[in-house]
Amino acid sequence: MYSWEFDKAYAIINSWNETKKLDALLLKATLLNHQGEFEQALETINSEINMSLSENNSVLEFNGIAIKCNILMKLGRMQEVTDLFNKWESKIQKFDAHLLQNSKWSRSYFYHYHAVFKMLNGDKINPLKIFQKAINLRTEIDDKYGLASTVQNIGFFYNTIGNFDEAMVYLNKAREYYKNLKYPYGIAIVLADIGDIYRLQGKLIDAKDHLLKAIDIFGQIKGNPNPHVIAFTYRKMGRIHMLLNDFDHARWNFNAALETLEEGSLPITFVELSFDNILLAIEEGNSEEENKWVEKLREIQKNNSDNKIIDLHLKFVEALILLKSTGRLKGVAEAEKIFEEIINADIISHEITVLAMIQYLGVLFMEMRVIQSQEILEEIMFYSRKIFEIAIDQQSVALMIELHILNAKIALLTVNTKEIFEQLDLGLKLATNYDIAILQDKVNNEKKYATDHIKRYNSMSETERSIISRLDDANILSYLNEVSKIVRS
Repeated sequence: MYSWEFDKAYAIINSWNETKKLDALLLKATLLNHQGEFEQALETINSEINMSLSENNSVLEFNGIAIKCNILMKLGRMQEVTDLFNKWESKIQKFDAHLLQNSKWSRSYFYHYHAVFKMLNGDKINPLKIFQKAINLRTEIDDKYGLASTVQNIGFFYNTIGNFDEAMVYLNKAREYYKNLKYPYGIAIVLADIGDIYRLQGKLIDAKDHLLKAIDIFGQIKGNPNPHVIAFTYRKMGRIHMLLNDFDHARWNFNAALETLEEGSLPITFVELSFDNILLAIEEGNSEEENKWVEKLREIQKNNSDNKIIDLHLKFVEALILLKSTGRLKGVAEAEKIFEEIINADIISHEITVLAMIQYLGVLFMEMRVIQSQEILEEIMFYSRKIFEIAIDQQSVALMIELHILNAKIALLTVNTKEIFEQLDLGLKLATNYDIAILQDKVNNEKKYATDHIKRYNSMSETERSIISRLDDANILSYLNEVSKIVRS
């Protein structure tokens, strides 16, 4: 049984109350923050900051500010966080040599939290530079726990932008740091992050193995670890069960995440959980659940209108609903516009970007059924190539299956029967081998549609066929040969 030993920590705090009041307040706020008691933590850290100001203790004041930034982020009060970062970043530039020397610990935390803040707000350019400042300081003061945490967050950052190779490098490095420190909580966080990468790749056995190990470690920790981290782990396990078409267990895990979050209120965690529940409700055809979670998501977005990632989740959901609930071309056109906006958004959220790309391609294929356009075909092949590049780069089985489905749809445009079923058979083989049930169903549905379409086509006269097929067959065949050659190499 691993223990956080909060009782011992609070005993130390009580012994400091008279002699080291500022240190006691700082440690108490840190512990409350770790326990998920964010409002109490904020109240305590404000007392520490005010007392530091009254005693003109700039070092401990800055220590308090660093902790306060993290607490405010977890409470979702992003504008206050922005104000604090802007205020204190300018102050750091004016620190004298003494203050620079004595504020290394707090500056390392300040930079670490600043980078995390940027990441949570969708910035995919600045976090790495800011994380590096934290690493430099933490290396200098030999803060091993802090260094491991920053390295782990860099791994998480690379995951969010879809660079799984770099993510694995940093996450494995963080895991070694935590092992050397004998810090199981940190190991569990890394296992959950690695499990999520395997999920995104469609390697569900490896994903479940890592997430279950993380959950087991969390369950053995005596005390109260950060609820958001545990909720993240249950959420990802729920997404795996969705891929397995096991909706009951998916819902169980989402509910477990929600129960954990009753102790905390980081908006982005609730947003992702709402998003997952909406996707689950859509798969099940449960309109009541879908509407309930959409309203929750809209409410969170309303209260956090400056958070681009939250806005992105809501836009994706609304486009999906437009696509699902209306047969009118106007609704489809609106959904297409939103998906295109998400694809081109210059912010972090690689998973949503790829999901939007797949949905956008689906809309383009719908358009092709109405009007066969060479321009639309070129766009389809452009985005299919992008999916292919991502699938190869990330070694993603799931995306490779999606690619085979896309290629079959492209081949269907010119009724290339051999290529259609060859692509679908390859996709089905992968989905079966990796037990991705939801994609097995998707391939089988596409097979049924293709079979019906070919039957209709074969029953047409030559004149009818020539009217509906005005595409450049050679261009399509060239694309399919290009992709197939690389896949088989």
